Amino acid sequence: MANLLQSLGPLITREVQRASGTLPDSALTAEAKKWAIKAVKSYEPGRGVKLSTHVMNYLQKVRRLNYQY
Repeated sequence: MANLLQSLGPLITREVQRASGTLPDSALTAEAKKWAIKAVKSYEPGRGVKLSTHVMNYLQKVRRLNYQY
């Protein structure tokens, strides 16, 4: 899982930069990693979607953290 998260690092970083606001980047990065892990666990290759696309759809939820606080 660590190697997979490391390979998804650029996606996570891009989404954290996109969602940056009032919260520190470390909090957003932790939230993004949490959602990335959930995305990897729920990924089904038979659906015809790339893993990176599936993870990006989950990472959109990171922006909600800024709205909440």
